[in-house]
This record gives sequence, C-alpha cells and structure tokens, in this order.
Amino acid sequence: MAVLPIKNNFVATSFQGYGFSEFKESKVGFAYAKNFGPRLTLGLKTTYHQLKIAGYGVTTGFSLDAGAYYQLTKELAFGAFAANVSKQNYTNKETSVYIPVSYNIGLSYSPNDKVLVAATINKVLKERVDVGIGIDYQIIPFFGLRGGLTVNPFKQYCGFGLKYKHFTLDMASVFDANLGYSPQMAISYAF
Repeated sequence: MAVLPIKNNFVATSFQGYGFSEFKESKVGFAYAKNFGPRLTLGLKTTYHQLKIAGYGVTTGFSLDAGAYYQLTKELAFGAFAANVSKQNYTNKETSVYIPVSYNIGLSYSPNDKVLVAATINKVLKERVDVGIGIDYQIIPFFGLRGGLTVNPFKQYCGFGLKYKHFTLDMASVFDANLGYSPQMAISYAF
C-alpha cells in the first residue's frame, strides 16, 4: 500500500495477492480520503478484483468501499466502513463466488502512548456477526507486540511491528481451527 498526503487529502493505492497455482485472488485498489477538521476523516476506495480458478478461467469485478473515522477524545476513536456498498459481483456467471458485502464498526482506546486496545463488530451479508478485540503494546519506540481474537469463527492473532524512521514492517499469524496457521506481512513507508 502507498499513501500520499496532499494538504487535508490523501490518495492511496494498494495491492493484495493470495493463492497458489490452482486458485489465485488479486486485488488492486485506489482510495481517496479527506480530513474535515482535526477529528473527522471520510474516505472512498474502489477495488479491481481478479479471481483465477483452474478449470474455470478468470473472472473480474469492481467494488466500492466507504468509511469514516472520528476522534471522540484524545484517548477514544470511532470508525465505520462498508465494503462493496455497490453490491457488485464477479463478471463470470460460471462461478458462484461473489464479492462480499460487509458492514463494520470499531472503537479504539489508547490510555497512553504505549497501549492501544481495539474492538470491532463485523457483519458480512449471508454470514453471522463477528466480534473481535485486540491489543497493541509498544515495548520500545520502534517495536510493538500485538494479539487478539475473533469469535465467529473463533480465530487467534499474534504479531509484532517494527518501525524505523519512515518504514514499518508488520508481521502476524492467524490461527484458525480449520485452516491452521496463516502468516501475514505488510511493509509500508510514511511520507
């Protein structure tokens, strides 16, 4: 992901890839966000989706996401976003895979500069409501530990983050009873 701040505006692009030779999912996104004063930020994101399944070919689709962030107090913040608000699907009618529609709200509490506690409620259409909680603890200024869990389905998360000047490296692992461990990595640069 790359984010470019321009005064009170932000433009961003992102790329995600997942899968193996028989199944590959790719997403390319473009986002725009604007600050409306020191407390409120609103954003929109459009994403191009591509799905390749051996024996079924390739299908594509677009989605639109919208979100808001509000800083209630110095310690407390609220956020909400809707993914695929346009309820778009893949273009290939031979696959029954759809682009998920979800509604999400979250709350974060940071009592000091070392601890952040966050909670979320997520609803993906056609699925049960999921609730999650997580904690981030900055042991030293450039290194933090993270952990959390969600309930539907039950998953456990753990990871760490490293910051060096403008660069950030985040590593995490998710444990799912059905899938086992899934490692994740994110690299970012802040201007």
